[in-house]
Amino acid sequence: MNHEIIINKTQNFLDKIEGKTLKEKKLFHFRTVINFSYGIKYMKTKKADSLKMLLMNYYDELEGLDYSILNKQESWSLYKKYLHPIGKFLIDEKDFRSRASIYIYIHLGILVDFLSYYFFNYKFYLLASLIMIFVGYYKLEIKKKEKKYFNPFW
Repeated sequence: MNHEIIINKTQNFLDKIEGKTLKEKKLFHFRTVINFSYGIKYMKTKKADSLKMLLMNYYDELEGLDYSILNKQESWSLYKKYLHPIGKFLIDEKDFRSRASIYIYIHLGILVDFLSYYFFNYKFYLLASLIMIFVGYYKLEIKKKEKKYFNPFW
């Protein structure tokens, strides 16, 4: 699939939601869609082509709805159907991250704190947890700047 089509459809998407409030834009997962189109448009694998078509189908679905998503359930349904598979692919292929990755850092920090308390009898200060939360959020901010971040309702 030609990357120009993705660029044009994405620009059309942005033009259609331009006048909407931030809360309404989040129902379209607009930042996620922008990052996905940025991340997938130049990829040339068969899997990437099928996911590009999925992104085009998302745009077509929104046009069919006349860009009026009424509630979070409808928005979530569209996310799971069209955008979530793209996100899973980009995590593997282009090192994208979602907010779920912060939970891995939190659990790892708690595990380190617990093990240090249990095996070495250190006081339970949650120091490793705080450090891991900081590292996790720092890495997410880097991914946001690199346009390699996605999350529903973002």
